[in-house]
Amino acid sequence: MAQQPDCLLLDEPTNHLDLAHQVALMDHVKKLVQLKQLTVVCILHDVNITSLYCDTVMMLKDGKIQNHGPTQEVMNSVQLEKLYGTPFTSWHEPITGFKQFSIRPTIT
Repeated sequence: MAQQPDCLLLDEPTNHLDLAHQVALMDHVKKLVQLKQLTVVCILHDVNITSLYCDTVMMLKDGKIQNHGPTQEVMNSVQLEKLYGTPFTSWHEPITGFKQFSIRPTIT
């Protein structure tokens, strides 16, 4: 950040962080996007972090684009099940209104 970049490329930046540090990092990145008009390309596997922080999403499976577009329009239980091969349940987080997801066990 010392060189004032126009774009950041982040590969799983929240991996191995506890929840509080994941939120702090993503809040900081989101603030940089807003204040400095920074573009961030970020690889994430956490669907809930993605839903809360990303404006646009591209879902890749086997190296091919499965879906892309505005995060809140594109991310849904059906698309995530196709992507990850496991069922999901979704709801809207009450404060932000953004979608959140949980996996559903296939055996109960």
